[in-house]
Amino acid sequence: MGDAGKVCETPVCAHLVKAGFRLCGQCRQGVARELLSLPALYRDCEASAGVDVDAVRVCADVVDILSSWCSLVVCERGGIGPATKAVEDMAVFLDMNLVWLARHDAAGDFVVEVRELAEAARGTTNRGEVLGVCDRGGCGRDIVAGGVDVRCGAGHEWRPAEWLSLGKRVRSTAASGQRARKRRSGRRS
Repeated sequence: MGDAGKVCETPVCAHLVKAGFRLCGQCRQGVARELLSLPALYRDCEASAGVDVDAVRVCADVVDILSSWCSLVVCERGGIGPATKAVEDMAVFLDMNLVWLARHDAAGDFVVEVRELAEAARGTTNRGEVLGVCDRGGCGRDIVAGGVDVRCGAGHEWRPAEWLSLGKRVRSTAASGQRARKRRSGRRS
């Protein structure tokens, strides 16, 4: 079990965890949001599956990976698993067991896999607009605006109240990059 003062086991997270946990509160909340977004994302992927090979693969991955995590919970905790292998049932079951999962040795893997599933599903259904590069904790992943979400590939999110400051940072970073490219190209002349 994790100890107080220990760092969250989610890659690119440096927050401290509470005693007994392996995930910080922010990562637990983030994975819960991603987990509960999977049923809708899965339905969108399913709708694209007839014409998009990537969507077929993502649909299969969502079912396989959620099913695997449900099996882990049932095998190690005992009890009854989700009523069906429907994505919604499995996502709700895992969300109901999230505190237990956040204390499990594989907690970091759980977060990574759920984020990757959600990211892959979003990638097949709504490519979104790339705004810039995430600067949180040296992340470096693309920040994408899709629908009402603004997030990077690692799952860092920006709430609507943060969009203005994010836009200023992204424009400032992009402008700095353009000036540097101009200086470098001017030296080559």
